[in-house]
Amino acid sequence: MAREQITGSEQEHLAGLRDRFLYPGERSFQSRQGTRKIRITVDLEEADYRTLKDLTDHLAMLSGNPVLSHAAVWREMLRLTAENTVLHPALVMRLRPLTEGPPTADT
Repeated sequence: MAREQITGSEQEHLAGLRDRFLYPGERSFQSRQGTRKIRITVDLEEADYRTLKDLTDHLAMLSGNPVLSHAAVWREMLRLTAENTVLHPALVMRLRPLTEGPPTADT
């Protein structure tokens, strides 16, 4: 549906949905234009992208937010992991093979 075909009440409903799912203290994009954002790029294997897509779709369904973005899911996963130090040892165990490099003949 083209933007000009959306009625005023539909626009209000969509704005309400958008505002309902902002993080506490976060303002909508239109009012945050002056804030500095840093863009990152993440290269995902096809299976990892499918996992992200499936997780985002599942969380969108659970939250009732049909417009949940991958970026919103990434931000929340980052915050959740940073806040929950009990997850850090499991994360370290998953990252350790990545930081140790490929196996050598001695190992």
